[in-house]
Amino acid sequence: MKMKKAIIAGLLTMATSGIAFAAGTPGQQIGTGSMTVTGSVGASTCTVSFPSSLNLPAIEASTYNSTPNQSAIVRQPTEGVTFTDCPGETVKVRIDANSSRGQSGSVLRVAIPGDENNTFVGLQLVDGNNAGYAINADDPKLSNISIQGNSHNIPVEVKAMRWSSASLPSSVAGQFDAVYTFTATYQ
Repeated sequence: MKMKKAIIAGLLTMATSGIAFAAGTPGQQIGTGSMTVTGSVGASTCTVSFPSSLNLPAIEASTYNSTPNQSAIVRQPTEGVTFTDCPGETVKVRIDANSSRGQSGSVLRVAIPGDENNTFVGLQLVDGNNAGYAINADDPKLSNISIQGNSHNIPVEVKAMRWSSASLPSSVAGQFDAVYTFTATYQ
């Protein structure tokens, strides 16, 4: 029995010694692995759409002549400036336009064909509260716009006004036009 105890004790000593050798020593490498990280840099997902065109109703000479100078003849909404997928962004919109007849504040003066030297239509882009947007200059109403949701719309309406104290002759007919350039940038 004593011999059995000695054999068992020896086996236990060998077993515990084997376990002791299996434990790591400080600084001993256990293994290695690698991780690949990928990403992309490029264009933002933020998109913007602008009013593209608007055909105002015909302005009759009698309507033009009965409208007080510098007053609206017609006002028509557009689809506005819409930002999509831009949450958390701060943006700015600038509106530029020119006319051979110049501008007066936020009003673009457009000559009426056939009577270019006497009568004009004043075109003004306004917000939903009838406040004009600056043209050819930065407008505080269109600066530091904080986009909160996935879609944000800035209303833009076109206001055509009588912009002359002269009467429009009834024989005058023709088209007038103007081109506005919208530029949106991050701030």
